[in-house]
Amino acid sequence: MDIASSLFSQNNLHLAMEFFEILDDLDTLYLNNVIFRNNSFNSLFTFQNSPSIELISVHGSVFEFNSISHDVFSGFTLPGGTTVSITSNVFAANSVPDGFRSEAFVVLRSNILFTVKNNLFVSNDWTDFVAIAASEMSPTTTVERNYFIDNRSRSGSFVAAVVQLSNNRDCSFKENIFLENLCYGAVSNFADLPPGHAENNYWGHASGPFNEWSNPEGLGDSVDTLILYEPWEEDTLFLSAPDERDVPITFALGYPFPNPFNSSVTIEYALTREQDIRLEIFDVLGRQVETLLHERQGMGVHSVVYYCYYRNLLATIGHVHGLLFVR
Repeated sequence: MDIASSLFSQNNLHLAMEFFEILDDLDTLYLNNVIFRNNSFNSLFTFQNSPSIELISVHGSVFEFNSISHDVFSGFTLPGGTTVSITSNVFAANSVPDGFRSEAFVVLRSNILFTVKNNLFVSNDWTDFVAIAASEMSPTTTVERNYFIDNRSRSGSFVAAVVQLSNNRDCSFKENIFLENLCYGAVSNFADLPPGHAENNYWGHASGPFNEWSNPEGLGDSVDTLILYEPWEEDTLFLSAPDERDVPITFALGYPFPNPFNSSVTIEYALTREQDIRLEIFDVLGRQVETLLHERQGMGVHSVVYYCYYRNLLATIGHVHGLLFVR
């Protein structure tokens, strides 16, 4: 089943209802480039007759301004062995209605093969855990290069945080970016389980995450004492490394790559709201070389490739001197 390039808006379902009730016996479900805006619902899917569904893929979609009373993707509603891929989506300004609690957008489970990668979670108002709840994770689970920005949460049954991690030593949770969240960045919450592993993530500042006992000088987002966060990333240079992703993603203006470059360079950035964008190239003397982009763009992930044939031509006559800056 393939749901692609659609807009679902202002559907006020009963807050105990799922958005899609899948009645057919399915092997695969694709949800690509779909916009969910200003809807009210309980969770995204319920499966009545698909005990053997093998793959769910959600890619390039936008979830914004929705009122969600439970979750969006829960491993506990799926049969064991299902592969779930959640990649390059935007989750923005969603909320949980009063009187309800939602454990997280994505609830991981030990026998579901989750990949959660290159997503932007921004300005959501949630309960318990905003983005990820993972007291159970399959060893093949990958949670990488996601952006958690300006989210808030209120405590329901647990300490409020963006992600919850426990017993995930054999999983890949790395190279995620936490920035200016109004609650804990990561917590464990379960003292009777092995600690949560959150090494090699960027917490919003070179000094690392704040923890009252183990890193009181940290100026990044907070973690609780059951989260293992060392070593942490001091910057976002890891975003310059090649990554097998269909949609380039970074926050604000990222590091161009490859760097150094010869014929072309890719400049990546992400917007947390619709705004006017102007991207300019300057040489080392502060002279503007070229305007790459000047337009209004929507929230989400974007990139532009600078082909420097003209740069090399100008360099040969002394107008540009190798080192360039982008603004």
